[in-house]
Amino acid sequence: MRARKSIAHPWILQVSTDVFAIVCAYISMYHVRFSTEWGQIIFTSVNRLLGIPRSGDLGASLEIFYVENAPRLVLFLCLTICFLYALLELYAGRRFIRRRPVGANIFVANAGALLMYYAYWYLTRNDFHPRSLFVSLLMINVFYSVALRALLDVVLRWLHRFGIGEVRTVLIGSGQHAEFLERVIDRRQPHGIRVIHRVEREDDESIATLLTRIDGILADVRPELVVYVDAATPLNEVMQIVEIAGRHHAAAKILARGLDVIVYQSRIPTDMILGAPLLHFEAPARVLVHETLKRMYSTTAAFLALLVQLPIIGVIALAIRLTSPGPAMFIQDRIGRRGKMFNMYKFRTMTDHASELQAEMDEKNESGAGLFKIQDDPRITWLGKLLRRYSIDELPQLINVIRGDMALVGPRPLFPRDEDDWMSGWHAARQAGFPGITGLWQVSGRSDINFENMCVLDIYYLRNQSWILDLKIIARTFGVVFYARGAY
Repeated sequence: MRARKSIAHPWILQVSTDVFAIVCAYISMYHVRFSTEWGQIIFTSVNRLLGIPRSGDLGASLEIFYVENAPRLVLFLCLTICFLYALLELYAGRRFIRRRPVGANIFVANAGALLMYYAYWYLTRNDFHPRSLFVSLLMINVFYSVALRALLDVVLRWLHRFGIGEVRTVLIGSGQHAEFLERVIDRRQPHGIRVIHRVEREDDESIATLLTRIDGILADVRPELVVYVDAATPLNEVMQIVEIAGRHHAAAKILARGLDVIVYQSRIPTDMILGAPLLHFEAPARVLVHETLKRMYSTTAAFLALLVQLPIIGVIALAIRLTSPGPAMFIQDRIGRRGKMFNMYKFRTMTDHASELQAEMDEKNESGAGLFKIQDDPRITWLGKLLRRYSIDELPQLINVIRGDMALVGPRPLFPRDEDDWMSGWHAARQAGFPGITGLWQVSGRSDINFENMCVLDIYYLRNQSWILDLKIIARTFGVVFYARGAY
């Protein structure tokens, strides 16, 4: 077996490059501003142009401040700018193989950082820092960041020529999309991706035979990436390819129309190949570190949120007790990570004996197998409708997060009664991670999305989960809750 030489975490090199660019920009700014006469004239003129004729002490004390506080200021700059880079997918790893607008995104991130600093200075009435100083610093940083990113790409491409950092890839598929994609990979070798084996479906070959053949090839070749290209492949077959790749510890890139929900409903940025989306599913081992970090920040955030919202929770509980008979809290069995059963907490939104009428309601289910949803369920109380509309009924699930049953972001925990529908075949992969209070399904339409597409979204999230994706989902959750999209 050939030893793997791929770079495990290419984003580390990019972050290091960006931090170095910020340090160089700070040094350059300091030198121009305080070591040259023409620099002082320009900076003073720019400040006056901005309507700030005098920004603190422009003499020796300001120079000493920017020397003594350089580590703190550089750290602050790095955290802010690198965070914005992450939001703009500048640390996306191998998710994209087509060219991305790196320079434009770097400019947008630095402009956003400048606006954040200006807002902070305005709110704190801070007139010590010359505004022109930070304008010039971030302009210089844009230049350095773009240049150093380009240099890093040149160095990596040079290393790829010697097999260092290459990603051994199996390409499966035929037709126009497959031929075009193979040409793109051969010409550019993005991220060191190199096709070492090509698989085409034989005439009259059944899907079962093809999957068995692919399984054997991956066992022999042991690639780090599997690229499957067939826009017309049914969803069930597509997800089996993803599962087989994961079983062989490989990432997968899938071009198939059956995954359109990820692009058009969830609005996940992705590569487009001749009008068809090419979705990336990371290798399962890559998400293990994130799951550990996720457990830490989910518990901390849930504890703080519960602490802050205790008065609100108390008022809601009292309102439920006063408006309908029965307990304020509703405890329900759900299936969690890897099939483990747990008690999920919610505010009661139905009449006290709603579970006794479940059998009568099943025939009115509007979501099909695997999910139970009725838009106008007669068992829901008037207060319950209000709580459900704005997802307030789910606040007690913060307790589940603290207990370790759930996370803030993850697949929605389903009912044990539907286990036969979603614990068979590829659907079961959605149980690989912690269930969440919110998730990709919830912010993509929730009750308006059917069971099959929900499973696709959940599996995509679990195979690509990261702190930045979690943050984006949480941010989108506020908008979904406010407008009550898909809530019933």
